Order: sequence, then C-alpha cells, then structure tokens
Amino acid sequence: MGLYFISAIFGGKPIAPNKHSLVKKDVETTYGLETGIENTTACSTNDKEGAGLWQWVVSTEDGMTHSFSWHTVCRTGALAFDEPECPFFACLNADCSSCASDWEDTSM
Repeated sequence: MGLYFISAIFGGKPIAPNKHSLVKKDVETTYGLETGIENTTACSTNDKEGAGLWQWVVSTEDGMTHSFSWHTVCRTGALAFDEPECPFFACLNADCSSCASDWEDTSM
C-alpha cells in the first residue's frame, strides 16, 4: 500500500512528520480487514464513576475512509468520557493521561 501523508492531524494538532510512519503502519496493518474480526479487551470502572473504552481511528480528511486501529485504552472516572489528548504512540501510561511531548509538530 503506497501511503503518503501531506499532513496528519490529531485533535486539531499536527503530528510531527517524523511520526507519520507510526500512523502509516497502523493503517497498513488494519485497512481492508474483514468487518467480522473481533478484538477483546477488558475495561471496568475500577470503583470509579464510569468507564470509557477509546479506540484510535485514522480517517481521510473528507471522512470517506476509515482505518480502525488495534489500539484501545480504558479510561475511568473523570477521564472516562474525555478522548485522549495524544495519538496512541505518544501515550506514556495505561489510560493515556500522560503524553510524550515530541508527537506534535510545533513548527507550524
């Protein structure tokens, strides 16, 4: 699959060009898979209010094509219904409440 990114955005923030290969790998390993494939994971409240299971999805700008990655994160309590603030490859802990600082392209 010949993928080339002109730009990549997460949460309205540009992804650093040196990280595009990580997004490309996700697309190459999941795009075109049969829709009946299952991925099992556990996500419980851990005695907190609420639990949210988040999955990273790569989409084209026009929203016509989506690649659902294998990456998921369980967020509980106050974070349950808030999307992670960084791409999966930049998460520094299990609930992705801490992110590496080098994923965002700050040159723009």
